[in-house]
Amino acid sequence: MAQFNLDSNEFVVSELQNVQDASSITTKLCNVLLTNKRVIVCKNGTFGKPKIIFDKPVSDVKVFDDTAQVKIQNVNGMQHKIDIYFTSGSISFIFMSGVYSNVIQFANEINHIVTGTDFDIYSMAEHETGVKGVLKSFLGVPTVEAKKSTQEKVAIKCPNCGASFYGKKSGIAKCPYCDSFFNT
Repeated sequence: MAQFNLDSNEFVVSELQNVQDASSITTKLCNVLLTNKRVIVCKNGTFGKPKIIFDKPVSDVKVFDDTAQVKIQNVNGMQHKIDIYFTSGSISFIFMSGVYSNVIQFANEINHIVTGTDFDIYSMAEHETGVKGVLKSFLGVPTVEAKKSTQEKVAIKCPNCGASFYGKKSGIAKCPYCDSFFNT
């Protein structure tokens, strides 16, 4: 990962490979890398060396109602699109349905990092049907509101600045005082 100039306390959380940049008119594929600090998009450059075309801090991802603004939508039945909204613009990618579960995991990881919780903004069952009420009523699948209310909060101490705060056990936490990310 030296080619991405990761900080000493920066680590890769998730990666999407061979996705199409929806904002580009070319069909060139790229990789999207999510670290605990940044969203990085790169294409293969000369001699296969990655060329970074987008690099934004995850702290710039928009948050509304305690949820990172990441949207997944079906494009044509075979392909899906993910939109990540930043304070200054957005970025979109199109991917084949074969990696659909990876993209849901990617979107959820962004939310975990940005909000400091283990709250999943997407689940396979809710997203595939798009009918939360039916799932809640007939299948017993919890809705977003039910998932939020069942989250267990624990006391956490930041290893960077020593501050104490409440967050989710077994996840990635963001210190509200020094803005560092770490595993809990």
